[in-house]
Formats: sequence, C-alpha cells, structure tokens
Amino acid sequence: MKNIGKWLFIVALVLAIIGGFVDLSNEWIQTVVLLLAFAGAYMWIEKDHAKYWMIMALALYTFHGALGGLVFIGEYLTTIFGAIASMFGVAVIALVVKKIVGWFLK
Repeated sequence: MKNIGKWLFIVALVLAIIGGFVDLSNEWIQTVVLLLAFAGAYMWIEKDHAKYWMIMALALYTFHGALGGLVFIGEYLTTIFGAIASMFGVAVIALVVKKIVGWFLK
C-alpha cells in the first residue's frame, strides 16, 4: 500500500512540474493532481514523519515565490513551487484526516 501511495504522490509531483512549463490551468487536471497527492500522502506518509511534512508545506507555501526575480526561469520556478506547495498542503490535510480516522478506529 505504501508503495502505491509513493507512486501516486510521485505522479502528482511530475504533473505539477510539467504544469510549470505547459499550461495545465484546466481545473480537472488540477483536481486530479491534488487528488493524487491526497491519496498518495494518505497511503504513504507515516505518522512519525507528519511533523516534517507540515514544516515543508509551510516553508513551500511561504517561500514559493522567492525565486520569481530570476531572469528567464523565475516565473516558471514560481509556478512549479506554487503547485508543489499546494500538493504539500493537500498532503498535510491527508495526514490530519488520517489522524482523525485513526481516533475513530481505536
């Protein structure tokens, strides 16, 4: 199950990176990326690593535009890191849901 979750998250990550170079502004594609990230994080990330994922999500959300001033590639990097920040935010939501489900299953 963890292996499937890891691959779902990797596919979402690749789609987010491709979205930095190709216009993937279609809401269905964005929905698929976020659902893949949610499912992948839910299946793959263990509770021992949840704290690190939350810190990474906050850092990505806060600083995803920091490289925007670079010539030629700044806007692409901002788009890519913005999409990855959204993915990590959804991963944190998946971890919260996983924790709540765990409470009810005990």
